[in-house]
Amino acid sequence: MLQGDLKKSATLLLQEKRHDSKVKNYIKKSTIGSQKGQIATVKGLGLKKINSSVIREATPETLGMIKKIKHLVITENN
Repeated sequence: MLQGDLKKSATLLLQEKRHDSKVKNYIKKSTIGSQKGQIATVKGLGLKKINSSVIREATPETLGMIKKIKHLVITENN
């Protein structure tokens, strides 16, 4: 999914309040040089190494975390 689509999909999921859907995230860039809050967000999502992935529920909290680090991750809707 493209990054521009992430904002649209996040907005749609929040509007529909669908908590049964899942989001798969891959970390594509290193966190070296990133702000402390962004590094903490990456760790909070459970991402560790480049190309590692994690599947999370699409809650407003998770989507907000993804939006904060959208330049570091690739997101797919499941």
